[in-house]
Amino acid sequence: MDRIGFFRNGWLLDEVVLSDASFVLRRAGKARYEVRLANGLVELGLLLWTTQRGAVEPNLYDGPPPSWVRVISASDELESVESEGVGVHFEHLDRNYYYLGFQSADEHWMFSFAGAGYLKLAPTAHRAPQLVETHLGAAFPPVQLRDALAFALRIAPTRLVFVPVVELPGPTLRPGQILVTVTRRPGDFPLTLGFCVLEQELPAAVRLTRALRCRALISDRTSNPYTWTLITDDGSILAADVDVESLAEGAFVLAVEPRAT
Repeated sequence: MDRIGFFRNGWLLDEVVLSDASFVLRRAGKARYEVRLANGLVELGLLLWTTQRGAVEPNLYDGPPPSWVRVISASDELESVESEGVGVHFEHLDRNYYYLGFQSADEHWMFSFAGAGYLKLAPTAHRAPQLVETHLGAAFPPVQLRDALAFALRIAPTRLVFVPVVELPGPTLRPGQILVTVTRRPGDFPLTLGFCVLEQELPAAVRLTRALRCRALISDRTSNPYTWTLITDDGSILAADVDVESLAEGAFVLAVEPRAT
């Protein structure tokens, strides 16, 4: 299960566990490393450093790295580690010792960091996903819908779990899976998808409409429930108004011709 654990001070990290994640570690100095972690559900920037003068020393285990981990070293010093779609486990084991493990399918690889003084790991950036709704201008077969949304979110299709909104809460999700709610409705936009994204809503929605070759409505981030942002099938962005009476019945119907923003 994905988790991020802090010490009691509330800002130093004790443990980070993420599944199906991208991982980038780069040397930022003699006594520090910068880390970036993301898996579609969370994006985390980390800084690992020591409190005393001297280097942070990485110690490799389990022989050379597997093919799915890219390691660059120079002058016997670890410069960078990168991997995609792996399980990552970063944990504080002692005051001067952090463990870092990777898993891909049934393969494991690990190493540790040691320092002369206390080793500390703190977040430099932390983004959690936001829930968004995209109202599509057509209905699509499930497989086509899954593949298009996976393309839009830049993740593997197998991570998406579609559940009709009337059947919520739905199945228990495995680590790394993303729930997508599906609502069918009358009107010009008969299919609504609800899901979480890390980035701004607009870029993902544009990629989705282009993949499906259909238009879509998304929130214009105002307090007016009758004004929306319309994305055309070629990715153009327009302002749109919906019919008041239709919306009261749960249907999105364009009231006037969309206009440039």
